[in-house]
Amino acid sequence: MTKTPQQAVYEMIKYVSPTIDKQSWEWQKEWLFTLVDLIEELTPRQFEQIFPIKKYFKGYKYGERDYFSVVNWIDEHIGQDT
Repeated sequence: MTKTPQQAVYEMIKYVSPTIDKQSWEWQKEWLFTLVDLIEELTPRQFEQIFPIKKYFKGYKYGERDYFSVVNWIDEHIGQDT
């Protein structure tokens, strides 16, 4: 069964990343390049389906952006389906 890029990204981040520092440098590098290639296949909307943007605002205190600022930035600079 073939996995979608979304499934592969989720599994690589969820299950492999916690143990990646115990692997050889070559394996870490290969994992990272593979992950980047898979993420580049996703649109921002698809990536957000895997890892949703948190909906809270602490911008004044911590410099974090709220949900709507992030969504607006993506729309203006990248596009949700690009």
